[in-house]
Amino acid sequence: WQETAVDIAGRTRVSGSAPDIGCFEADQFVAALEVVASVVRGVAPLTVVFTPRVYGLPGTQTIEWDLEGADSWNVESAGAVTKTFAAGRWTVRARVKGSDGIQSAPIEIVSSPKTLYVDPACGTPEFPYGDEDHAATTVAEAYDAAVDGCEIVLAPTTHTLAGTLFVQKGVMLRGATDDAADTVITLPSKSPKRVLMMQHPQAFMSALTVTGGACDGNFSDRNNGGAVYVNPRGGSISNC
Repeated sequence: WQETAVDIAGRTRVSGSAPDIGCFEADQFVAALEVVASVVRGVAPLTVVFTPRVYGLPGTQTIEWDLEGADSWNVESAGAVTKTFAAGRWTVRARVKGSDGIQSAPIEIVSSPKTLYVDPACGTPEFPYGDEDHAATTVAEAYDAAVDGCEIVLAPTTHTLAGTLFVQKGVMLRGATDDAADTVITLPSKSPKRVLMMQHPQAFMSALTVTGGACDGNFSDRNNGGAVYVNPRGGSISNC
């Protein structure tokens, strides 16, 4: 039976000449719908291919899609569908047409603007922080919403982090005026840790003053010290 079985990701159960290790099969006799997204995070406009996999039902099934997260169910297909998302957070669902509640788990798509803004004084912050009128109020919020290839522009003021910012994405942090003296990133007074840890080869920071952080004597901990540490994974600093 394993020669034709697949696991819950849709891959064949037999790998090479023998079954793979572990119990990871999908029961082909239980009606279910799974949807696989080609990507779930990226820079807007983000194009995603959604591939449905139907188990336990005979023949080809028609799939109804709610691609806007608005309970619209206005797209039908017998196979994969493609959707291009503007900047924002979107929830996608699918169900088997005419079935009794056979529906996939929701998939969250995060489509990030190319440029995100941070301003602690912004009174109307709104995800995905794609313009100055709806800027994030903390660097951490904008960083969480960003993906590889994004730029995060910081308003000319002091930005106090709650803790070390570990930059593990290929993003650029930049002061809005391109004058490092105008935009400061710091930590609360005497925090025994770094302000920034650069941990991605495409991470980049420019036109910022980084101050604060401290060492409490534990020199074996690279996160224990002031300002910025660029670890072996990489990162670049310019005009700071």
